[in-house]
Amino acid sequence: MEKEIYKGRVFEELFNSIIKRKVLFKEEKFLSFDFLPRILHRDGEIEELMLYCTGLVTNCGERAVNLFVKGGRGVGKTSTVKYFCNNLKKLAQRRGVNLKYIHINCRRARTEYRALIQLISALNINIPQRGYSPQDLLGFLRAFLEKEDMFLILVLDELDSLDKKGAELLYSLVRINDDVIETKVSKRLNIIGIIGNAPFSSNLVKDIHHYFLKNNIVFEKYTKTQIFDILKQRAHISINENVISDKILRFMAEIVYENGDVRCGLNILWNATKLAENKGLGIVTLNCVTQAYQNLVPYAIKDRLIHMADHKLLLLYTITVKLQKNGNLNISLTDAFKDYKDICNLSGIPPRAYSQVWNYIQECKKDTILKVDNVSKGIRGRRTIIEMSDIPLNKLVLNITRILESREISL
Repeated sequence: MEKEIYKGRVFEELFNSIIKRKVLFKEEKFLSFDFLPRILHRDGEIEELMLYCTGLVTNCGERAVNLFVKGGRGVGKTSTVKYFCNNLKKLAQRRGVNLKYIHINCRRARTEYRALIQLISALNINIPQRGYSPQDLLGFLRAFLEKEDMFLILVLDELDSLDKKGAELLYSLVRINDDVIETKVSKRLNIIGIIGNAPFSSNLVKDIHHYFLKNNIVFEKYTKTQIFDILKQRAHISINENVISDKILRFMAEIVYENGDVRCGLNILWNATKLAENKGLGIVTLNCVTQAYQNLVPYAIKDRLIHMADHKLLLLYTITVKLQKNGNLNISLTDAFKDYKDICNLSGIPPRAYSQVWNYIQECKKDTILKVDNVSKGIRGRRTIIEMSDIPLNKLVLNITRILESREISL
């Protein structure tokens, strides 16, 4: 039976008591990962980008810019590139150069074809409503740039998530400048690929190598002092004065430095402040920070969950729930596949084949969501054992459940 406390006047009193609590935030949106503040501690990398890209304004079209931006997670690659490209576009426009900047996240696009469709759509290129091959789409792109006398900076973020297909996409795009008639302003497409530290594995690397040569800008891990500066900058513009001390921010910086992902720090900063606000505290305490960190599902993982295919998400849900219920440290791939098929049947969704499930497991391993190991079973061969990375299982289940429910998939 529904509790009477949440009805009528009592419900309204509860609402009023909550909105009267002391507000600790100025602007929560400034702790969003999409917000672009003044970039700190990346002056050297911005200068390197400028050295590569100055010709796009001064000698547009004479030479294409193709380069890789490399580094670990949460070291400012995407925000720095966005900041630079937005400002370079404005500078070019002031000098009468028609320079366009398009940013595509390849992990979210998932396939080479979808990435191209996003590019065509972002440029508002009108094409007939029927199916086209990737080569057709590239032809439309080339013709459009020539017609509009436009120069394009195309940023392919998380390009390495497409693996071999990513290299194929890159190869097709860089060839656009080779295929056009050689004129003074023929080099219209410029590419910045944002990738992780791992080698960009593909058979096509040798084919694209000469286009990029040694054009690599490497983003090193932030120092503890730099992380502190970034957290303090965000706290200053998003949180009221005297709510969070430098001591607390330095404690956060210590936590964040271990994994190097500043986005984790922003997440902790928001969660800790929200906890303090909900408890009616006037300040953020060490206990708030510790609790926020313990309940944290890293932003990089959340982002991958949001853009994960339904079956891959169902498989991850199956593994997480099984580990949570049984209190086990691991589960075999055989058991995971059996449980996955059961939950698919309950949800009325035809399960994928074992080979595809194996691919999903390998992708989750690459994304650092799962740990996968092959152990010997003696003469009977080997078995695959799956463990969860250091992520709170209850929070992970909650996040996956919400996403599946938003897609109207019943569990």
